[in-house]
Amino acid sequence: MRILIAFALLFTVVECTQLCFKCNGVPTQSDCGETVRCGAHEKCYTKRYTGPSGNLMFESGCMDQSVCSIIDLNLGAGRKKRDLVNCLKCCDSEALGCTDKNATTCGCNAKLCNTENDRGLKCFHCDDVMHPDDCSEIKECFFDSICYTRKVELDSNGEKRFSMGCEQKRVCDVFEQNALSTADGAYCTRCCNNSFCNMALCGIPTLVIPSFTRKPNDRKVLDGDIITLHCEVDPKSNATIAWTFQSSTASSTVMPSTAQIRNGGTKVQIRVTHEVLGTWTCTATNKIGSAVAQAVVSSPQTSGSG
Repeated sequence: MRILIAFALLFTVVECTQLCFKCNGVPTQSDCGETVRCGAHEKCYTKRYTGPSGNLMFESGCMDQSVCSIIDLNLGAGRKKRDLVNCLKCCDSEALGCTDKNATTCGCNAKLCNTENDRGLKCFHCDDVMHPDDCSEIKECFFDSICYTRKVELDSNGEKRFSMGCEQKRVCDVFEQNALSTADGAYCTRCCNNSFCNMALCGIPTLVIPSFTRKPNDRKVLDGDIITLHCEVDPKSNATIAWTFQSSTASSTVMPSTAQIRNGGTKVQIRVTHEVLGTWTCTATNKIGSAVAQAVVSSPQTSGSG
């Protein structure tokens, strides 16, 4: 009986070897949806590093305990924030009581390297553009930084140039204290503390995520009807609108020939045939993001419905 108990305990220990999150090149550790069971002499780890375009990336998985010991001794809190690898830490799921894949103690590397804070500010990031609208690159800031925009008017021809990105909070405090902007607007340096907010600094109109002011409605139709689907967005978003179609009677996604897109995409006028029955999707997109609205065009299932 004692031998059986010993085998049972051994089986439990083997099943409980490190369960860690495992991903490579994800923008945040919370985007990692894979796990791996590591060896008996390994621990979970997470590495946060700066990618080629300056964006934060995460790598995670299993690492030998001896390597983790070296990391704990030498890499600790002394790393510079602008190092290529700016965080590398290990943890022990078994030591925390991991006994089941769904236990909160399993995959302890999900919360290493301040990953909860890394899903933070995202700022437009460009060194020298003629207008913020020309900037399409987005950078995720470190936890001690916020967004900024700097505008300079060139003396030679009066043209303006903009630099945008992340700046340390203490530097932004200096900007605010010294009011580093001119009354005529020739020079301006401003900071803000919300994602994408630096598109709107230094006198530039605010760019917002697309939001619908009018969405298309589901329609019950008969052959020969002429209907119009409407899709309109807040003009502040400066979004472009595109329509797509998925047939409910076939596998086709080809836009029916009896449909005409009008008014810059805000309307679709449709002469009803069996080919137009299906789901019509309106997608509004700008540099910050997109929004989607759908309407189903169908035949009446019972008399008097719709």
